[in-house]
Amino acid sequence: MRAITNRPVMSETYHDPLAQLLTLGDPRQEGWMPPEWRDYLALGLAPEHVPELVRMALDEDLHGADLESPEVWAPLHAWRALGQLRAESAVEPLLQLLDRSDDDDSMQEDLPRVFGMIGPAAIPGLRDFLADAEHGVWARIAPATDWSKWPNGSPKSVSKPSRSSPTSCAVMPNRSASSMRSS
Repeated sequence: MRAITNRPVMSETYHDPLAQLLTLGDPRQEGWMPPEWRDYLALGLAPEHVPELVRMALDEDLHGADLESPEVWAPLHAWRALGQLRAESAVEPLLQLLDRSDDDDSMQEDLPRVFGMIGPAAIPGLRDFLADAEHGVWARIAPATDWSKWPNGSPKSVSKPSRSSPTSCAVMPNRSASSMRSS
């Protein structure tokens, strides 16, 4: 759950096409929740925007914006765009968000899917994160328990979807703990 604060947001630090993400607001209002997400590439976002999308995804002012403002949702739109862009360079920075994920349902739901969309390049960072006991238990459980966020239900079998279908991510039924151990 997102906290309500009254911190001002400095939206002028982001320029188009990223500035559009500051105005999109709660995706549930428009029906853009899993399994389908908005096509962020159609907004003009491209690989050259990855560094600024990472900055937006981690922006403390945006995370702390008033819950009623559309800006508070910009980090969510940024990490979803990073997933659609298959932004391998975003893996390490996005892992930082997992430590905060027990306070934010959107992170718990979206980040495993984002890592799945990024694909095999996410595996080393996730493996190291999961093995590090310095991270909270819930932060390590979220990406480890739901392999259904990965195409074909396993990070072993990820292939990059085509650019013509940026939101495609095959969702398989949840696997039981015993079947995950035998994989």
